[in-house]
Amino acid sequence: MIHQPILQVISLKKHFPCSRSFSDVILRRPRKVVHAVDGVSFDLRRGEILALVGESGSGKTTVGMNVLGLQRPTEGKILFDQHDVTAWASGKLAMGVKEDVTALRRRDQVLALRRRAQIIFQDPYESLNPRQKVYETVSEPLDIHGIGRARDERTALIRKALEGSGLAPADHFWDRYPEGLSGGQRQRVVIASALVLEPELLVADEPVSMLDVSIRAEILSLLNELRASRGIAILYTTHDLATAGMFTDRMAVMYLGRIVELGPTAAVLTSPRHPYTQALVSVVPAPDPRRRREQVILEGEVPNPIDVPTGCRFHPRCPIAQDVCSQIDPEFVQVGEGHQAACLFA
Repeated sequence: MIHQPILQVISLKKHFPCSRSFSDVILRRPRKVVHAVDGVSFDLRRGEILALVGESGSGKTTVGMNVLGLQRPTEGKILFDQHDVTAWASGKLAMGVKEDVTALRRRDQVLALRRRAQIIFQDPYESLNPRQKVYETVSEPLDIHGIGRARDERTALIRKALEGSGLAPADHFWDRYPEGLSGGQRQRVVIASALVLEPELLVADEPVSMLDVSIRAEILSLLNELRASRGIAILYTTHDLATAGMFTDRMAVMYLGRIVELGPTAAVLTSPRHPYTQALVSVVPAPDPRRRREQVILEGEVPNPIDVPTGCRFHPRCPIAQDVCSQIDPEFVQVGEGHQAACLFA
């Protein structure tokens, strides 16, 4: 099922400039930046689910936004099916400038990317228009891409998307407004809006964090079924290692804008090699109370992404840090088959 990479992220950086005070301008101090993503590399194959996990502010959502061309990277390259997304997202035309052939071609390329790669947002209560019925919501992507102009064709596509998302029969739902749906049903409508274009890549940005625990497994099972039945590649961002362990193939652990460990999900969860991953895994509830792990409680706060620590950026909170850790920024080392960790003591 898993073939050549459909997505390649190479040394991706995304920095956001900070606002400058009056004194900064007068004294000509250099503008500081937030290092939201600071050198991230990974690939994603067709039919594969990769979990991007980490605390809030680690940069995982920013990676997803850049993958879809919704933000322009500061540095690095993103290849979607061997096409350079970073070139497509290289800025907009200035106001009042007449559009040229190159700009129009770029717009067509971005539109083609939008059809093949879709996003599922975190909050189904905010991502649906309360004034649109389900039918209108799911049909909107078809309008944008000029698909299904005939009424019968469009209805068939919407029915397929809704029922493929677990809302069957579709005609029981498409005349409803979001207020008449449960949280799980709303998220299924969001998924249907992405599926109606039959994408090859889904970026699922914490798609179950706003849902009741009782229906989280249903949504995750749905995503797994979509991978199996349609061969869709899924980039699943989350802070919850337990849900990621349920259905993902590989896991990338992020800390302060960097991936610190990457490997098969089972290997990362059962044999974590980076101290940060070990701390995260130690607090995941164990199904068997007799096999509880010793919890690793990290001290201190995540450093300011404006002033990133020298050397290993985890060393101020690391329980095994040595003096050398503040001086050397560790490279990835192989710790198992397809399993890497960026730690001097991995």
